[in-house]
Amino acid sequence: MKKHTEVLAVAGNTWRFSALEILGAAEYKAGNLEAARTRFSEIVNDAAAPSDISGRAQIYLELITSALGKDEKGTE
Repeated sequence: MKKHTEVLAVAGNTWRFSALEILGAAEYKAGNLEAARTRFSEIVNDAAAPSDISGRAQIYLELITSALGKDEKGTE
């Protein structure tokens, strides 16, 4: 699944943000929190991301920060 979804997660693709969300959720579920953080941060930091997807990505980032005890910048 990852291989097929990553093809959609490129700039300019209509499905980019949905694909990034799916990839991030899969990484999160697999326990790969740093990889999930990267995917969700990409969504949140892009002004073109739809607000509903960005909002869910922000929730995931907060869960990851809580689990790891630090944010993406490494601060507690």
